[in-house]
Amino acid sequence: MYNDQCDSFHAKYKVLEKIGEGSFSEVLKCLNKGTGVLYAAKRLKKFYKSESSILTCAEVVAAQKVPFHSNILNIFEYHYDSFSGQVTFIFELKDMSLYDHLENRNKSENQHRGLTEQKAKEYLCQLLRGWSIFTEVFPHRPHALAETKKV
Repeated sequence: MYNDQCDSFHAKYKVLEKIGEGSFSEVLKCLNKGTGVLYAAKRLKKFYKSESSILTCAEVVAAQKVPFHSNILNIFEYHYDSFSGQVTFIFELKDMSLYDHLENRNKSENQHRGLTEQKAKEYLCQLLRGWSIFTEVFPHRPHALAETKKV
């Protein structure tokens, strides 16, 4: 799962485009050069001084403990570039986020009527199934993936 070669990400993947950006990371659409399979690569903006310092990163902890599950966006592998100090996580590529799906749905119907009760139940069940995996793995830390900092 972990690849520690310097710049191993660029050796294995070709970046096609940036598909998202947030305060802590950017998400890239990339192509596995060997298999031709498309993936999403989440590159953290935080820089790490050493390989050992990334072991406390929430995504790394989750990647090591959380089993593959259909209701979780699974991390396939991660790469640490010792030259730049950047960490990149490789995920399955999805068409869009749940937020984008709901926004596009409302725009295509040209109204903001929300979800049907049945669709809301389906989405909620999927979210709760995924969350239950985290609470099994982190029973005393249900917020384990939410990093907080005191201001």
